[in-house]
Amino acid sequence: MTLEELKKYVCDKGRLYPKNWSDYLEILEITAGHPCTPLVLGGSDATNEEKRKRLILQIEFASKNERIFNKLKNNILNLKETDWVYE
Repeated sequence: MTLEELKKYVCDKGRLYPKNWSDYLEILEITAGHPCTPLVLGGSDATNEEKRKRLILQIEFASKNERIFNKLKNNILNLKETDWVYE
């Protein structure tokens, strides 16, 4: 799956972000405070649009490193429909 296909996939069916979103710090190999930090806990008051944009930003960030992109892509594609937060 390409970068563009993955970005489209995460927006299909009203998906917003995965319920395991806080795990993405580890998957992306970043620390809290990074521009790609998931909008959970301190960012939980963000709008749905802001959360969706952050997930897209995370995918774009991951695409710069094939290993990280594949880790993120595999995590996303292995999520069940019940593992997502929807609009």
